[in-house]
Amino acid sequence: MIRSALLSTLLLSLAVSPGEHFAQDDGLDLDIIIELLAETEDDEIRLELLAGLREGLAGRKKVSMPQTWPTAYPNLAKSSSAKVRDAALAVALIFDDPAALKTLRIRLEDKKASTSSRLDALRALVGKRAAGLTEPLHKLLSETALRRHALRSLAAFVDAKTPAAILAHYRQFDAGAKHDAISTLSARPAYALALLDAVSKKIVARSEVSAIHARQIEALGNEKALARLREVWGDIRKTSADKRAAIEKYKKILRPGFVAKGNLSHGRELFEKTCAKCHELYDVGESIGPELTGSNRADLDYILENILDPSAAIGKGYRLTTVITRDGRAISGIIRERVSNRIKIRTESDLVTIAEEDAISVTESEKSMMPDGLLTNISNEHVRDLIAYLATKKQVPLERNE
Repeated sequence: MIRSALLSTLLLSLAVSPGEHFAQDDGLDLDIIIELLAETEDDEIRLELLAGLREGLAGRKKVSMPQTWPTAYPNLAKSSSAKVRDAALAVALIFDDPAALKTLRIRLEDKKASTSSRLDALRALVGKRAAGLTEPLHKLLSETALRRHALRSLAAFVDAKTPAAILAHYRQFDAGAKHDAISTLSARPAYALALLDAVSKKIVARSEVSAIHARQIEALGNEKALARLREVWGDIRKTSADKRAAIEKYKKILRPGFVAKGNLSHGRELFEKTCAKCHELYDVGESIGPELTGSNRADLDYILENILDPSAAIGKGYRLTTVITRDGRAISGIIRERVSNRIKIRTESDLVTIAEEDAISVTESEKSMMPDGLLTNISNEHVRDLIAYLATKKQVPLERNE
């Protein structure tokens, strides 16, 4: 029986090894772990070893298949445990095992397979940047269960047909899928131009393109896209005077008597649509930006300054960072991890892992991840409801009108 301490040591060694370790050292650590996989019949140990391999090899583009793998894999693939089979399949893909690639493609396109199984296949194929994957992803745009995952995945691939494929379905998307679609379309110059043309034609509402999307297009450094952005979306920069004027404007509107009439349930609904993509309040939302439950939310000056001028005072951990990849993609978000061989960046939509060698630039902005113009095109009554909800001391129920 494998001792827990030995297992932990092996996995730790794998996870922290330099990016070139396995090629230069003839895959020694890999062979040790794979030999253990071949020898043990304990599925829990198999799963732990396979999980360690996947984590340790994440972000590595070229990993030679160890000599011991062809012997170990057939037994893993026949395991009675579906979890073991799936985990082994994902590792086989990292090793460029042709059988794994074929199996995963079949599973992804099999509509009779479970959604979770197809999603695992999708993630594995995208993580490997499998060639010829965009056409299956385009087909998934018509499937509600996998649509958002397909939209996020398409950002990783260059394909001239992608913008048209996304925009053909756009009007049928729900709010979440629309947001993911715009995130993908704002990630490359040609895609951004197609997006902005769709805004001009009113296929995509201007209000659906957030300030973060606009900043991402700006970060691409494409003059044609930037000019088009200014033409159909507007100037993404505001002066301090403009922001101060906006703060004073809302302070006059949001008098105590007016705020007291706010609909707290509607305010919660607005928060979940507008703010929860990045902030958590009362255990609802995402932890990209600061957690709001313990913040000074009842102070109107504090709230307005943070909403209307979010970049005035921000911690380093919440600055917007943009990574430009070798194939021309821009990825904007918060850096969650950066080690010798990979970068993990949390975007509004996803946690993206990038091989360090694929990043040609990593630029930290003086701007917050929190977008400017958050209250633009929102009525005074809706602003009141949101502000009133943010000032609450406990959670309120959502209205159920369906």
